[in-house]
Amino acid sequence: MQKFWASLEWWEAGAILGLLVLSWGGSWLLNRILLARFHRLREAHAPATGVAVLKAFVPLVRWGFSLAAVAVALQMVELPELVAAWLNTGLEAAFTLFAASAAGAAVTVMFRHWAKRPLDPSAHRTRATMAPVLAKSCKIFFYIIAGLLILQNGGYNVAGLLAGLGIGGLAVALAGKETLANLFGSIAVLVDRPFQVGDTIRQADTEGTVERIGLRSTRVRTAEGFLVSIPNQIITTSPVVNISDRPARRQVFTLGLVYDLSADQMRQAVQIVRGIFAAHPQTHDAWVYWKDFAESSLNIQVVYWSKAPTMQEFLAALEELNLEIKAKLDAAGFGFAFPTRTVLLENVKTGGS
Repeated sequence: MQKFWASLEWWEAGAILGLLVLSWGGSWLLNRILLARFHRLREAHAPATGVAVLKAFVPLVRWGFSLAAVAVALQMVELPELVAAWLNTGLEAAFTLFAASAAGAAVTVMFRHWAKRPLDPSAHRTRATMAPVLAKSCKIFFYIIAGLLILQNGGYNVAGLLAGLGIGGLAVALAGKETLANLFGSIAVLVDRPFQVGDTIRQADTEGTVERIGLRSTRVRTAEGFLVSIPNQIITTSPVVNISDRPARRQVFTLGLVYDLSADQMRQAVQIVRGIFAAHPQTHDAWVYWKDFAESSLNIQVVYWSKAPTMQEFLAALEELNLEIKAKLDAAGFGFAFPTRTVLLENVKTGGS
């Protein structure tokens, strides 16, 4: 190595150093230009695809320029055979990893664009659920291929290595059976689609909104704000209730009116309540009937189905219905009952001596 530095001309060393500095400075300048362009596109609400492409490939620019500069520099000088072999092998490995990273970025952009294309909300949710998992699987595949190519170029027998991996696959499968079970569980969730990102689900004691379906677990945000990770293996082997997939939300309650009302007034009260539910836009169907004579009230039972998709919209619709029922029954003079008890006192005469 000392002989190499002694034989290196000053202009060669200067050219190599200048090439590396120029490539790094040029890549830094181009990186700044692309970042500025990226921020302008995002502020201008440009098409998401162009913004995503810039965001994905900006970090790769500097590395690409640097690797190209190193490759050119190696061609400008004569290195010792062993050193040149090591540097060329390392450079090939770096280019291979760079290509895998660029392919992974391209696939990520492609799947993000694919997820945002459909106009149908249900298709959009399905693609939004599948896109991250498919993109990550492709990236892992690219890096595995890159690793095998690096080993092949380094002189290792990849075929023998794969055969050895096949023999040791049973041991690996036994050691990582939980991980493999979760991986196959994620595939089953994506194929069977019992729920999608954005759906509200209940699994055992956990209820919340699905934020992400990963290769190992599904992340659910509860109403309290906690983020719960449920292993995909559990999801595929135990019941999961998709609350969002029900066509309507069922609600049952009882209206208790006072005993002073006549049969005609009760008939009118039932018609008023039926009209309120029939006119409300969030009501799918309603059963309103005078059900029974309770101890302190004449009970009208109401069973109805709400079309409100979220809990907040459901509570808002329920509040509107309650206010309307209260206002119209009060206006008609029909009082609401509350627990009462009538005590009859009888004057009993006792005989005296």
